[in-house]
Amino acid sequence: VLGLMKGDIRDCTLSVPLTDGRAVDFVEKRVPVLSRDWTEAYVQLKVQIGRRQLEQLLSSGVRMLVDGLPAHEGLRSLWPDVKIDVAPRIRPHDSYAVGQEVEDE
Repeated sequence: VLGLMKGDIRDCTLSVPLTDGRAVDFVEKRVPVLSRDWTEAYVQLKVQIGRRQLEQLLSSGVRMLVDGLPAHEGLRSLWPDVKIDVAPRIRPHDSYAVGQEVEDE
């Protein structure tokens, strides 16, 4: 269950502005942090993060970099969209031979 909540785990570097204490707090409390590098304006956190966790962080409006890329581009580079082939949906009223005559043999 925990794996489903976090999503597929990947290693990456997050560059979060120090002015966004909520985002830094979110990462520190919910994500394994492997290393920290503080600069004047940013903290670079090397983390192991799941896709859903990163999406939660981004949904809060954080302006950060993921592996040196803008956040949404970094998300797509870590987890490329995988297209799943799904059979086309057949509407219930189309699944029966309504209005078609059955040939007798």
